[in-house]
Amino acid sequence: MGLKNEFFNRRLRLNIAAFLSDYSDMQIVVNEGIAPKVRNAGTGRIKGFEVEGEAAPIDQVQLTFGVGYLDAYYTNIDLSAAPVTKDSKFAFVPKWTASAAINADVYEGQAGKLTLRGDWSYQSGTFKDAVNSPQLFQPAYSVFGASASFTDKSEHFTVTGGVTNLTDKRYIQGGYVDLDIGGAATASFSRPREWFLKLAYKY
Repeated sequence: MGLKNEFFNRRLRLNIAAFLSDYSDMQIVVNEGIAPKVRNAGTGRIKGFEVEGEAAPIDQVQLTFGVGYLDAYYTNIDLSAAPVTKDSKFAFVPKWTASAAINADVYEGQAGKLTLRGDWSYQSGTFKDAVNSPQLFQPAYSVFGASASFTDKSEHFTVTGGVTNLTDKRYIQGGYVDLDIGGAATASFSRPREWFLKLAYKY
C-alpha cells in the first residue's frame, strides 16, 4: 500500500509505500565439495517501507531523496541448504538504504546554463553469500558523486564533467569462500574513483 502527496504548490512531492512479500522455493547457493550448488530450499518473508521525494525550494534548486527499510528473514529452510539456517541473513539485502541528490542552476545567461550536481547513497551492512561468511560481510558504507553540466542557449548541446565514487570507497560486491576444502576466499570489489566527460546532442 502507498500514498502519493504533493505540497506547497507542487514544490514538494512525497511518496510513501509499505509492503510485505512472501517467497517460496528460494534459490540458495551452498558449497557441495569444491563447487557451489543451487538449492530451491527456502521460504522467506520481506517486509518494509520506502519513502521518496522531490523538492524545489527555489526554481534554481531541485532536491531528491529517499530512504528504505527491509526486514528480511527465512521462515523455513530445507536440510539440503545446510549450513544455511532460519537464523541466517539474506545475502545482498541491506536493512537500510538511503540516497539524496541536489541539482543547482548556478548560472543562466546568453551563453547557456551551468548546473552543478552532488549525490550520495548509503547502504547498511550485508553478507554477500547465503552462508553468511564473515570474509564476505560488507559493513555499512556511503558513496558520493559530483558533476557539472553546461547546456548551450539552444539546448542542443550539453557537456558534462564529473567524478563517481568521490571518496574512492572500495566495497565488496560479491565473492566465494571455500576454506574447508579449497582453502580460499575471493571477493570482487567496486570500481574505484573515476572521472568522466560526456558530450550530448539533443535534436
